[in-house]
This record gives sequence, C-alpha cells and structure tokens, in this order.
Amino acid sequence: MYYKPKSPQNNDIVILNEIRDIYQRYPFYGYRRILVELRKNGFEVNHKKLQRLLTVAGIKAIYPAKKTMVRDLQYKIYPYLLRDLTIDRPNQDLQVDITYIKIRHGFVYLVCLIDVFSRKIMGRDLSTFLDTASCLKALSISLIHGLS
Repeated sequence: MYYKPKSPQNNDIVILNEIRDIYQRYPFYGYRRILVELRKNGFEVNHKKLQRLLTVAGIKAIYPAKKTMVRDLQYKIYPYLLRDLTIDRPNQDLQVDITYIKIRHGFVYLVCLIDVFSRKIMGRDLSTFLDTASCLKALSISLIHGLS
C-alpha cells in the first residue's frame, strides 16, 4: 500500500549500456564474467544488481544446451508391454536406469537394474563409456544377486 516503485537511476542506465557493450563482444559470457569485465572497466557493481539488470535487459548467455533426449527416427519405438501387469513379487520385473555423472575430465555412466517390486538395485555398473558391455555386466550382476 505504501510501496512506491523507484525509477531507474542514471547510474543503472550507464551500467546497462556497458553490459550491452560487453554482451555484444562476448555473448557467451555469464553474469560472473560480465561482472569481472565491469569491474575491470571501473564499475562497482554487486552481483545481485548485475543479475537484476541482466533480467531487465533480457540478456542471457549463449551456450549449448544438453541434448539428452534427442531421438533418432530410424529406430523403432516399442510399446510398453507391462502396463496391465500386476507386479506382486520380487524379481518379476527389472527396469534399467542410466545416469551420467559429470567428473573433471568428462562423464561416467552409472547403469542400474532396479527391481520394480522392492525398488532395490539388483545390479549396477560404472563405466566411462555408454555401451552394451556395461549394461550386460549390470545384468549379470543382477542375475547373480537375484538368485542368492
């Protein structure tokens, strides 16, 4: 009720013009690098104020997005056959979960076979390559673990 919005200060407009100049030269810079460039040019700006100004200006860094769900149209999509199946005992159905974990030099892939009934991990394998061998190793571990 008592709030009166402030109009942008002249200093904000000068900083915003400098941000746009930096963005024109380096469109791939995020707010941290833009902040470093602003401070090199003599502007004393808080990172929160910079983020607010970037939002107001609609400036975002250009970077490649993750492409984890890109589908190749040459492969057939199979229907889910277990939709009407009632799972009422362990080892009746196993599902696969593949997760990639970022490390310093790239990624490692964790392949887990999960029992749907008990939600236990029956087999797992950690590999630097996402290939059939790691999936088969996780399957063999799950078969050994499931029999015991």
